[in-house]
Amino acid sequence: MANFTTNAGALIPITENNGKRAVSARDLHLFLESKQDFSTWIKNRIEKYGLVENEDYVVFHNFVENPKGGRPQVEYALTVEAAKELSMVEGNEKGKMARRYFIECERQLTTHVLEEKKPDILDINMKWMEFTFRHLNLNDAGKMEVMRKVAEPMGLPMPDYVQSKGVVKSATELLKQFGTQVSIHVFNQAMITKGYLADKVRHSTKGNGEKHFKALTDEGLQWGENCVSRENPNEVQPRYYEDRFAALLADLRINVAFM
Repeated sequence: MANFTTNAGALIPITENNGKRAVSARDLHLFLESKQDFSTWIKNRIEKYGLVENEDYVVFHNFVENPKGGRPQVEYALTVEAAKELSMVEGNEKGKMARRYFIECERQLTTHVLEEKKPDILDINMKWMEFTFRHLNLNDAGKMEVMRKVAEPMGLPMPDYVQSKGVVKSATELLKQFGTQVSIHVFNQAMITKGYLADKVRHSTKGNGEKHFKALTDEGLQWGENCVSRENPNEVQPRYYEDRFAALLADLRINVAFM
């Protein structure tokens, strides 16, 4: 067991080497207070419960200095899962205690690994969030929704939800509401010409090419908001302020009197 680090002060020591964790079968046997001698106990357990060598345990020889000579001790290193199983089948209070101990050790290890990875995960999420904000030109409500997706799984605090600055509707709804015969295609082209609207491209999640969608530019945000698409969170859908739509049509030189 050379080069292994050990939590020697623990209830049942767990050794570790190159990320592999193991329990000495002899230490476990001692803790369980089995009435069988160690060699008989471990061989019976391996046979009865179908433990597989080099998967559930490994065998090695412990060369202990002995003035009287004698053969080296045969040792068995169990995986934590195998040690947990043998504890459970022992059928006494010590077995229950050992099983709970191994479960708690695994829980603490998982927590430790997650804590170590959290800064990396946060950094990746922050870069993704910055890219999303820059690429999609989201409104405040959309940004808050993206931030919430990142913050909540990591237990990070979130400010209160930002309400929209006004009633927003799709251009199709508002063109119909205002009684205009202008098509959505003509409207979008006029918006693009004015620099209020831009074509955006994203990679298809199905891997079959690119998907196009429209988004309001910084200049166009005076007329509406980019809302996260319900169909695909990687897209936005422009929504326009109802109380400013008439002014927008006039700015686009779409004569309201002829609508």
